Amino acid sequence: MPLQTSKIKENTPDKIFRSRVKHRSLLLRLLFLVLLVLLVVTAVLYGLNPKKGNLYLNKAKDTAQQQLQDIRKQHSSPSPVEKPAVTKETAEEQETAEEQETAEEKISPEDTGEIQTSDETTTPQQAVEQLNAFYKNLDAQPWMKQFQTDETSRQHFSRLIQKLIDNPPVVVRETDDLYTLLKNTAHFFRVLGGNNVAMLKGILDREKESLEDMLHSFYLLTRHPDLLKKEYDITLGQTSLRDYASFLLNTMGGRLYLFRRDATSRMLVTFYAIKIIDQANIDGKNPYGIDIRPTLARLADEMEHGGDQLKYRDRYLEELHRLQEKYEQHPDGKP
Repeated sequence: MPLQTSKIKENTPDKIFRSRVKHRSLLLRLLFLVLLVLLVVTAVLYGLNPKKGNLYLNKAKDTAQQQLQDIRKQHSSPSPVEKPAVTKETAEEQETAEEQETAEEKISPEDTGEIQTSDETTTPQQAVEQLNAFYKNLDAQPWMKQFQTDETSRQHFSRLIQKLIDNPPVVVRETDDLYTLLKNTAHFFRVLGGNNVAMLKGILDREKESLEDMLHSFYLLTRHPDLLKKEYDITLGQTSLRDYASFLLNTMGGRLYLFRRDATSRMLVTFYAIKIIDQANIDGKNPYGIDIRPTLARLADEMEHGGDQLKYRDRYLEELHRLQEKYEQHPDGKP
């Protein structure tokens, strides 16, 4: 009996230590779940009630900062939050500006695998005409008056697009800071504002028949930034375009945004985001090293089984299958 008691006493400190470690691990897991629920609730509130979501985000900010400080105190070497490499990206944009201008003159649909929405190749000028006709149609809609923009749709949306370009989301190390993650989740609401977000949702609901043609036209014009500047006073750098494509395909905030959209919008936005990253691979300008092969497979499967509502589904699928074959042979995406 004394020998057994001695063994128990010797093992007691070790058991206590293991028990403390176990409890601490459970506590951290519970805290993570609470923060995750906080994130999801905030995102939902932003979608349903912008004003309420804005108040909730401010409270979430204070709570998140306090909780992060408490967690860091438990560790001896906290890791600082890394800021987005804005300076690096800006330098890259300036460095490749001249190269981009010369490359754009040589671009053709065959080079980029660009889909067409008609039997003939859509020219950049035809894309401008399609967008202008769409804007005129919006101006004639009675329901648009409730948003009181005090300018034409063409002017208003050109200004919003430029605002998005000038305020890109965080793409690198988004999850290092909970507040950054929350900001990314509500990125479009923060940059555009509640009234403009409501307007965009109204357009998506009422102009579904035009969505595919409009996205195609705008994507085509992103390959001709000089024409965008001339017609709409939009200054578009390829770095900003890649940032948004990377945000939508490879960050929690971007994926959550797509998850909240209807299937048609989600598939179309994902398709063009893939096209942008593919072109970045062709140019050797994929700064975040995003692998689009898993997204290619998922989108192709979704379109095949749930894309009946898409007017040009067969053409999208043809392009996705072409890209899948290309990346099987060339994983880096270069032809």
